[in-house]
Amino acid sequence: VFLVAQSTLGTLINLPISLYNTFVLEAKHGFNKTTPQTFVTDVIKTIFVENILLVPLMAGIVKLVRWGGSQFWIYVWMLVFGFSLSML
Repeated sequence: VFLVAQSTLGTLINLPISLYNTFVLEAKHGFNKTTPQTFVTDVIKTIFVENILLVPLMAGIVKLVRWGGSQFWIYVWMLVFGFSLSML
């Protein structure tokens, strides 16, 4: 629950900067093709996808730390490495 709240809060804290970048800076230079509705939809999708990926990854890390003993870091590294490769 804490990770989901932290992820969502981080996205919401960054929201004013994203709004400025999208609707002021990009519009100033003629790059903005985003409507306010599209922007809100993208923010909601971002929160949803972040949390769907974050929760299982962190659960796996916690399980590996508990299971792995003193060599847990190798297993966590392999999990994060495999996850990173799969996200390419």
